[in-house]
Amino acid sequence: MATAKEKRIAAIKKAFKNSGIKLTPRLYKLMKDVENPAVDRRRRHGWEYEAVFEAGQVYEVGEYVFTPIQGKTYPPRPRIKRIDGSGFTSWVFIDDDGQFEALAPHLKPVGEPKVTHILQNDWPHASDVLQHLVDKGRISIDDVTQAKKDLEDAEEEFYEQQE
Repeated sequence: MATAKEKRIAAIKKAFKNSGIKLTPRLYKLMKDVENPAVDRRRRHGWEYEAVFEAGQVYEVGEYVFTPIQGKTYPPRPRIKRIDGSGFTSWVFIDDDGQFEALAPHLKPVGEPKVTHILQNDWPHASDVLQHLVDKGRISIDDVTQAKKDLEDAEEEFYEQQE
């Protein structure tokens, strides 16, 4: 019998397969200008309303798993967002207005997938993954404590440099 994780992975693969898009969660670079199939000139803000998606832009492909409600489960929905450094960007789902489908053939992977691409959903939580690694002896609780301290120190140093 398949585990919950195996079922989730199978559902993700099926969603991508049914869409005809062969992308996995990670960062991608757009290799050529792509005309937006769902231009909305009434809107001024948001990458998803621009007339043309320009070559060289970086996009993150991910998935969204709806939280089960009253025992119902929903299949994961592939999604994409542009990484533009603005601090805010919206996700576009695979079945929203054809934008994902228009971009997909022209995206090239950038670098290796990062932990945030693997753990971007509600489950499993990053803390659960870390606890599993500690329980299996792959890392120690001291490793987790030191990593947390290193990140806090780096954040504090960053803000001190801003002053």
